[in-house]
Amino acid sequence: MSMGDAQALFGAPKHSVSYTFKGHPAEYRIYEIDRNGSFACFDFIDEVLVSFSDGGRIPLDQILSGR
Repeated sequence: MSMGDAQALFGAPKHSVSYTFKGHPAEYRIYEIDRNGSFACFDFIDEVLVSFSDGGRIPLDQILSGR
């Protein structure tokens, strides 16, 4: 899955952080995956999905604050 695929499925990310990984462009994104408040976290390297985790129904402010 690419970043474009994820954005087509879930819309714009609620939060994103750009960084590099061993010299490659990378991005961490949080998407709202359902209207009930469910979120998922995605890591992309060179715009290719390399990992994801289900955030469940935790409020976005708690995800962003690390609680």
